[in-house]
Amino acid sequence: MVEMNPILFLSMENKDNYSYISYLGFPINYHIRIEDRDIITRDLLISSNRIVLEAEFLDDEKEIWLTRFLRRTYHYGVEVYLVTREKPTDRLGQAKIIPLSAEWGADLELIAIKTDNVPNKSDRKLYIITRREPWHEGIIGDIHREFIWGITGPIDEIFRRDEVLYFDKQSGIFRFISLDEYIREHIGETSEYLQNTYGTKSLMLGQLYRFYYESKSEDKIDKMDARIGLSIINLYIPYEI
Repeated sequence: MVEMNPILFLSMENKDNYSYISYLGFPINYHIRIEDRDIITRDLLISSNRIVLEAEFLDDEKEIWLTRFLRRTYHYGVEVYLVTREKPTDRLGQAKIIPLSAEWGADLELIAIKTDNVPNKSDRKLYIITRREPWHEGIIGDIHREFIWGITGPIDEIFRRDEVLYFDKQSGIFRFISLDEYIREHIGETSEYLQNTYGTKSLMLGQLYRFYYESKSEDKIDKMDARIGLSIINLYIPYEI
């Protein structure tokens, strides 16, 4: 059986970090709380493959906004999912709903759960919302289960560290290392992985080269871009973009 990687949706406690990630030029996935919807800019939509919007409870104002948002994202080719505890009204009939409740949605294949531990089994596909970082050993060691559709966890620690988050494919674990060590010892293997997985013309590979050159700059912002950008690339190695 082919091992399936769950889709990773990036979540951030610090709203400013969404803006920073969006301008790095990645085609990635975001998990956004509807209370933080003011962070959804044109730049963020352009940098999105998929967006999960979490709205535990709905009201008329939120549903009207969601209806407009879905029309807007259609023009950007972004796949949007709504995680909610409440069953939406017919106004959101075209939305892709992921219920965060056992009280409704029994006919849906995909549900969301909030947990800090990956379940051992499930009779339905799961979208896991966790307070743990997606590189935490308690998460990364259990993600390759066929019922796990996707996962989100906070990545703000990447912004607080003066290091690169590196995924060691042999051990299957993440660790933070210096930018110099990553460039010297590991960027070659990342380049090879991206070429084999996405092709020589992939955007991820192009971004890797960009961050390599930024890492050689004396400018502090360039080096910060390199550290965070290379960390995001490594973070997605065991996950689906």
